[in-house]
Amino acid sequence: AYHPRRDTGGPRGGCREAAAELLADEKDLASRVWLEAALEQSEQWQSLYDAIQARLVDLKTEEQKDLGQGKLRWLLAEKLQGTDAAWEAYTQLHEEYPEDRGILEALARIAGARGDVQLALQYLNGLASLGQEGSEKARVYRSMAEVHQHNDDSDGARQAWLNALEHEPEDREALAGLRSLAESEKDHKAVVGVLAREAALVAGDEQIGLYARIARIWEFDIGDTAVASEAWRKVLEMDTENDEALGRLVELTEAQEDWASFVLHSEVRINQLDETSDRSDLLHRIGVVYLEKLRDDEKAMGCLERASSGAFPSLEAGRRLEKVYRTKKNWDKVVDCLKKQALIEGDHQIGALEQAVKIQINRLDDRTEAADTYESILAVNPEHADALGFLSEFRFQAKEIEAAVELFARRETHASSWDMDDFDVQIEASLFYYHYALSLIQLDRPDDAKERLNKALDLNPSHLPSLQTVGPLYIESRDWKKAEGVYRNLLKYTGGAGDGELLAETYACLGRIEWALDKKDKARQRFNKALAVQENNITALMGMGDVYYEEEDWSKLLNAYNSVIRFAHNPKSVIEAYLVKGHVLDVKMGLPDKAAQHYQKAKHYQETLSGEVKRPGQLERLAELALLKLSELALREKKADSAKAFAEKAMHVAQSGVSFGPELHLALALSLASSDSNAAKEALTQAGSLDPDLQKSIKGKSLEDEALLTELQLRVQSNLL
Repeated sequence: AYHPRRDTGGPRGGCREAAAELLADEKDLASRVWLEAALEQSEQWQSLYDAIQARLVDLKTEEQKDLGQGKLRWLLAEKLQGTDAAWEAYTQLHEEYPEDRGILEALARIAGARGDVQLALQYLNGLASLGQEGSEKARVYRSMAEVHQHNDDSDGARQAWLNALEHEPEDREALAGLRSLAESEKDHKAVVGVLAREAALVAGDEQIGLYARIARIWEFDIGDTAVASEAWRKVLEMDTENDEALGRLVELTEAQEDWASFVLHSEVRINQLDETSDRSDLLHRIGVVYLEKLRDDEKAMGCLERASSGAFPSLEAGRRLEKVYRTKKNWDKVVDCLKKQALIEGDHQIGALEQAVKIQINRLDDRTEAADTYESILAVNPEHADALGFLSEFRFQAKEIEAAVELFARRETHASSWDMDDFDVQIEASLFYYHYALSLIQLDRPDDAKERLNKALDLNPSHLPSLQTVGPLYIESRDWKKAEGVYRNLLKYTGGAGDGELLAETYACLGRIEWALDKKDKARQRFNKALAVQENNITALMGMGDVYYEEEDWSKLLNAYNSVIRFAHNPKSVIEAYLVKGHVLDVKMGLPDKAAQHYQKAKHYQETLSGEVKRPGQLERLAELALLKLSELALREKKADSAKAFAEKAMHVAQSGVSFGPELHLALALSLASSDSNAAKEALTQAGSLDPDLQKSIKGKSLEDEALLTELQLRVQSNLL
């Protein structure tokens, strides 16, 4: 060992002088040691060998010489194996020490480096024959295996590794060598054998991993699925929830038709899977096995139900479940299955919903649920003809008029594609237009209703409901010639017989039309025929009221309208009767107090019934007229406050728009004349702006001018209805 000299030259200068002295002296041992260290650091092995050999001459003690000789031998064995010097040195040493294990091992390496494989193996065999521990012998055999492997001698390497294992059964390096060799030769069964020995030496996750590898080899490389199944079960015994083992056992047992094992492993596997299409697919497969192989319908339906539900429903599972329920004639469940199928996007959606709706209508007699299903169909295909047809009629029958009209309108756009040469289609189309028209009437769209009724009659001229409906619309719009044609057709198609109420109404309406067309005598005959068939026909009674008004037979007129008030079911007729009676009592009989009572009754009747009628706008107009007449009567009696109240109420009661705006503003102006002149003038100006004729009449007149009251009275009394 090297010990540095004591430093006697001071803290700095002395060390420098000592170093210079050592470097100058080539024989100095310390400088040689430093040189050797530098050569070793730079891996100049031959120069290092020469330097140590040169230094041995100057070493004085045996201990130092032994150390030097050992370093030389190490260099020859480890770094200079291929040199002649190494071979000569170790050969000489072997002659001196034939059983020295280190020398034999070094000679083996040197022989191998020189390419003399047989000699290397000879030395290693000699080394192995020496009496030593099993682990040492195993190490020697591993070295022999490396030599064989380096020289592409697979059999020799295999035998050497086997020899190593005989002496060290748990030698992992030898096992790894054998496995690597088997893998390179694609000897899969040999690989499995080695892996089994390796697995026996470890525990925990490493052991599970090795057994899983064995199972993979049996399944994918060897192709023996039966043995692979047992191998995967081995993995599962050690890790009961191993994802890979469960997944492979599910597939293998299904392929082997081992159904009991398949459902056993699959039901565990299901709990490991997230909500995905794979999970739904596996549930479907389990359900089919329960259904067709294990004959357990209850479990089968449970699995198929789960597979066809959730975030990733299986269409095939839904269809299979549907078949089960069809077999059991459980139609509610069949419908549920079909609706679930329709939730999955695809070309099948409409077909599934169409099947569902047929069952709801034909099997379950549930039109409400069928309507919901048809709504689902429209959500997918907004122009589905059958859905529009069913739903429009359904909403119409349910009195959901606005919804019905919207559907009727969409359905009408398909009219050009209807086969009108087919009689049944003609009849269905005429009924469609009729119902569409009835809905439009309820929405106070009479012109649109007449258009559809005419289309219905073009298809079926003898359709009595359409004739009965369009007739009053023509009367209301005072289209007397068209109305006359409609009611003549009604008489034609009923043959003047049949239902008494219908016949009486037809005669009465025809009489009203003929009265308007100035066929007075003919009209009176119609009214009398109507009353002969139906004693209290309201239309005929009101028609006779017109006759009595012209004849100025006030007693008969009042009696006729009393009958109207008593027997009429239509609120409009009742209010009109009160208004006509009030007009006659005031204007013709000079009984304004009695007239006011009738106007009050008309207003009160409208207030109690307007919310129950189909077309409230008609009643509002009549109530507005009654209030206008009451305001005019109050002005005649100098009751300005009452007149003002009636006029203001009339303006607010007409939700559909004021019908008598000029007259009401004039009445309001007159009622305010004595209390608020500015407001009165404003109301008067507004009255003139609404009616040019009135504007001329009031121009230049003051609010105190009696001519304004006279103008109001003339206007109010001239307007019966």
